[in-house]
Amino acid sequence: MQQIEIKISNNEINYDEALMFMESRVEDISNNKSKELLWFLNHNHIYTQGTSASKDEVLNTTVIDIIKSNRGGKTTYHGPGQRIVYFMLNLNNKNKDIRKFITVIENSVISFLADYNIEAQAFKDRYQNTSMEELGIKLDQSEFDSKFKKIFLEKLKTI
Repeated sequence: MQQIEIKISNNEINYDEALMFMESRVEDISNNKSKELLWFLNHNHIYTQGTSASKDEVLNTTVIDIIKSNRGGKTTYHGPGQRIVYFMLNLNNKNKDIRKFITVIENSVISFLADYNIEAQAFKDRYQNTSMEELGIKLDQSEFDSKFKKIFLEKLKTI
């Protein structure tokens, strides 16, 4: 398996700037000009709305910026203290199995939570937007970055 670059950003990253960086990086990965990348970061306060979002999902649209996105899904909040991991990987090199890739992410999170004696499981037919903070888990972001990347990279070898 090709070495995956790990990028850890400790400052808040503007969503638009992150999106431009990722689009460029994905293009470079597709053209074999750059390594695949896992990027750990936090965004400033922002809502992103996917293709299934409706305007009434955000009650006060004047307080936090809202960005329309071409991703699937509804409205998602991003903000300080909410650790995000962006996966920029070429699944063409991994049997193009998106379901297995999602399972690797799910199992990585489940293993990570198990380290904190929190039982979790994947529901193949149901997805919820529940953050670790909503579950009462607060971690130093460097601890999350270190543990999660180790678990994920190990599980990625199974694809």
